[in-house]
Amino acid sequence: SSVTQPTMADETSASIKQAVRELVSHDDVALKLKECIAELLANGQDPREHPDVLKQKLRDLGIIDQVLSDLGILNEECVVSPEHPVDPLTIEDGVQYLHLSLNGGAAFIDLEDSSGYLQAHFQLQGERYRSKQVVCSAEPSLKGSYLFRLNQLNGQYGVLDHQEQLHLVITRHDHLGQPIGVLTSSFIDWRSLISKSQTMVNPWHSISLPGFGALHHLPAGLIYAQLDIIPSPTTLNVTDWFHRRQAQQEDRIDAERRFLTLSQRWWKDFTDGRASHAQRLVKLFAADESSLRRSVTTFIRPINPGRLLSSPRLCSRFVALFTLVDDQGLGTDHHASERWQHLHTTLVSHQGSHNDLANLLCSLLLGQGLDAYVCTGTSCAETELKVAVLTISADSVAFWDPLKGTRHQTHEQTLFSTIDTIYNHERYYANVQPSNLVDHLDFDLNNEKLWKPLTTDAIGTARDGFVHQDGEQCLVPSRFPCDATAERLEVELRQRVKEYRHGLGLNTRRDARLETVLSQALVAYEAERQHGVSLDNEDFQHSIKRCVPPGHVFKGFPLLVKHVNSTKIFEQAMASEACSSIVACEGDQVHHAIRVHVYAYAEDVLSIWVMIAVRYLNLL
Repeated sequence: SSVTQPTMADETSASIKQAVRELVSHDDVALKLKECIAELLANGQDPREHPDVLKQKLRDLGIIDQVLSDLGILNEECVVSPEHPVDPLTIEDGVQYLHLSLNGGAAFIDLEDSSGYLQAHFQLQGERYRSKQVVCSAEPSLKGSYLFRLNQLNGQYGVLDHQEQLHLVITRHDHLGQPIGVLTSSFIDWRSLISKSQTMVNPWHSISLPGFGALHHLPAGLIYAQLDIIPSPTTLNVTDWFHRRQAQQEDRIDAERRFLTLSQRWWKDFTDGRASHAQRLVKLFAADESSLRRSVTTFIRPINPGRLLSSPRLCSRFVALFTLVDDQGLGTDHHASERWQHLHTTLVSHQGSHNDLANLLCSLLLGQGLDAYVCTGTSCAETELKVAVLTISADSVAFWDPLKGTRHQTHEQTLFSTIDTIYNHERYYANVQPSNLVDHLDFDLNNEKLWKPLTTDAIGTARDGFVHQDGEQCLVPSRFPCDATAERLEVELRQRVKEYRHGLGLNTRRDARLETVLSQALVAYEAERQHGVSLDNEDFQHSIKRCVPPGHVFKGFPLLVKHVNSTKIFEQAMASEACSSIVACEGDQVHHAIRVHVYAYAEDVLSIWVMIAVRYLNLL
């Protein structure tokens, strides 16, 4: 009899199964598996009869992604817009795609001794992808394969007539995977690379990437990429196509020149109207990530948040959770180091300047159907420049603070003392009223005696000049494991409290029942910021009274953070005298309680509420 030899596929399958067994045998994974199964059984669901329910539960807790990541199987993630769902493994008949393959990077010299992770983000025609996070190094292993569905165009050149370029952003992340900055942002002319591929023996391109921000003039590193169209376009006259692309580029340059001419004419008319106009904060241009000066109107584009952010208030809350980076001036004079970010860069990095966050909020409110504008002026303190978002309706004007997520009517706003300009993607107005004090302003934008508009022809020309960087924006649903993260943070914070008290010679006891009650307060805190209305905490007060024994004192300290680092959370909490007194509380029958709630918005933007509380017998 013959013996069948194991094939390479059999050996690979066996090795993967063995690796999975080893991974799920780890204490933390095994405990989560047992808890999931126990919960399903308690609800009358047998995992053997409902495997999809168990699978979804494991995915929500991040277990499946953790195992796949450890095995090196989870290489990239498709995060396309829900309006354009594309399965990377499926090619539809009659549809053409841009196929991008990455094969690592090199010459990232500044990352040679760095810690943390890198992640690549791509956007083209309303579709987005992100790579697996890889370890920071001079030669990062950024690899993956991505398909972008190309909108069909009629004409000789078909999809190759698209001018929009592929936007690549590489973000840096800490050891917990949270974004901490941008390494590079670059627009890649994919059509040019495809044309070069036709004459290359080696189809892999070495693409040099610039630094970000003040380091833009320095190289950040390079990536190796291959691009092609699937299915391949029909026979193309490369010379004719080259002339076509050159003509498009000349059209963009001409549009930039025409906008400059029109804006200079508009500025002269504006300053001739009244001598004081030259002193107002009128900003027509801003430098982008590539240090190119462009109209401020081109930094805004309506974003339809769909079901991810279902109200303007939620959009405001979402933007308020972004990290503010240094603002470098909003005035009339152009600051050499001031650069405004592309909307895609702001979304994937979870950070931006005051201008960037205002542009993002305005784009989201426009997507919600509001008549929204970014407005600039001076703060009520009259010592600093100010930028916020303005919405106008038939009977009211509202101001939205992109940093705090608050909304104010004109009569109650404290953001501005003066306002000089307002703009969005389609309109730009300068205040020509005798006074620019907010209390004296009339917001009738149709009255040119009050607001001088930049012509629609000029604004359209400005956008024509950057049509290659004016792609449709979309939001990505969150897949963050909120409950698992909250449980982990609670365990780690309890341990830190225990260790701190041990250092003071104090014992630590936990009140699990009190921890459950604390959830009511944390839910109310987030709901208040989501909807701008304080919720009645009567139920919470009743629950506390029933949970805390007679004669005991209850104290609680709430804290809002945007990260998942328990060490930093504890340090932030202990920086408050109120919290440090709770943690170091001495007395009779002292019990501590810690509760964490994690809220994940689109793009995995996090709002994390922490409550550290204590109850003890009052002997006074």
